Amino acid sequence: MEGVASALSLADLCIRYGNLLVQTCKSYKHADQEIRESILLIETLWLKIQRQLELLRNIWDTLDDDYQIHQNGVLQVLQGKAQAAIASIDQVVGDSKEGSTMRSMMSKKGEYKRLKYATWVKSSLKSVMLDLKEWAEVFDISWYLIIRQSSSKLDQELQPVSIAEDGPLSILKDLRDTIHENLRGQIAAGNSSVYLSEDFFEEKRAPFSHSEAEIVYEAGGDARFLLDQESSISSLSDSCKLARILQKVDPFTFGILSCRGVLETEGSSRRFAFSIPPNLEQPEFLRFLLVSGSQFQPLDDRLEIAKQLAKSVMFVHSAGFVHKNIRPETVLILRSVYSESSFSFLVGFESFRYEEGRTELLGDDIWERNLYRHPTRQGVFPEMAYTMQHDIYSLGVCLLEIGIGESLVVFESETGAPQASPLISGVVNFTIKDNKKRAFEIKRALVKMARDQLPPKMGRKYAETVVTCLTCLDKDDNSFGDEKEFLDENSVVVGVRFIEKVSIYAKSSVQMLV
Repeated sequence: MEGVASALSLADLCIRYGNLLVQTCKSYKHADQEIRESILLIETLWLKIQRQLELLRNIWDTLDDDYQIHQNGVLQVLQGKAQAAIASIDQVVGDSKEGSTMRSMMSKKGEYKRLKYATWVKSSLKSVMLDLKEWAEVFDISWYLIIRQSSSKLDQELQPVSIAEDGPLSILKDLRDTIHENLRGQIAAGNSSVYLSEDFFEEKRAPFSHSEAEIVYEAGGDARFLLDQESSISSLSDSCKLARILQKVDPFTFGILSCRGVLETEGSSRRFAFSIPPNLEQPEFLRFLLVSGSQFQPLDDRLEIAKQLAKSVMFVHSAGFVHKNIRPETVLILRSVYSESSFSFLVGFESFRYEEGRTELLGDDIWERNLYRHPTRQGVFPEMAYTMQHDIYSLGVCLLEIGIGESLVVFESETGAPQASPLISGVVNFTIKDNKKRAFEIKRALVKMARDQLPPKMGRKYAETVVTCLTCLDKDDNSFGDEKEFLDENSVVVGVRFIEKVSIYAKSSVQMLV
């Protein structure tokens, strides 16, 4: 465990290198307005990372061994990136100790034109910023796993943090406090009600194709909400607990929309209302994009959606839940108002529950839903209790569809009944009467499809990721390892394996989700 112990000093080393990187950048802050803006972005991002690293360092001895080993590898990547960034900047602008003006920097390089030289500096700083941002996105996913830690030391470290602050520590504290209050059956004083009345929304509603969800508007206001499909969570109390937790999430960090509250409709059914960020538009569910085909072809778009969906699943598990309903009908896609960027958000919390909570082993025989369920979780009475790996299997089927750019479920019309697409109906015998045998035949077909069709479309790494998800519960040839290893106190091991194995693609020597 010598390598694990060294991560403590590695965290300190990363903090020192990061601070040196910021100081190196700030040496040139008077050079040019655009350069100053780039430096400010780098400095802001680093301050966020530094606070996360300091917390990690302070609670290191309370963390699980597997988590320590994983973070050791992540920090080694950061150290390398910081060193490379410092060298890159110094190579472009020279010795930072001697000057901070554009004129002095130009004199070190000869009679280069100001515009050309400034372009080099800006390009170097932009590369540093993107590199650091990419690493931070990876780090966030594993860092938020500490929500699961049963650590009084962590609670002590978070105690002075104000939830009014804007940053990862305040998000972590708010989520952790809310989860603990829910588990203890306590509600913090001053918590606003999560109940919503029908008159909270305007009457006009915008439905979706192939989904029961709707876009609704706040009465007398401009705010937009996604009114999700009816929830099958049996307890009103559990619905409210979930809503309170989902109120705390940051949409762009977690890939989950912030919950405004729970609407109780006629017949005592309930629907979650999620706030849609004002800078996003053109809401559509992944199913519609897959069925329409032409709107979902660019490789960059598909890779980004796949990465964001995997991140959403990871954060659901970090908060101690299983989703139980991951399929294209529960993945909402929105586009930025300011760019062509797409954002994926996991919704459809109709049977969401605490991971350690009681499972009733109840299901249904809806074939288009069973397509996204592991064979041991299909039918009216599933044979296996639901675990996080079952969510990972569902994720694998969605990633398969995203990768091939086609839907496994098709419709004769917008209101027509769902049918199996030729992709699956041509290779599976749906007339098999034994439900379990038919379910495993579908699973084998999906794995074969991933191995055969994904490499030329998305690359070998993506194909391996999908196969890893689809085989995560196999007794043999399971890259996640022995299922018994997942039964640690905080369920952190399965989270670490998820990050390390479910890697959409890797730009560093450490295989991780990016």
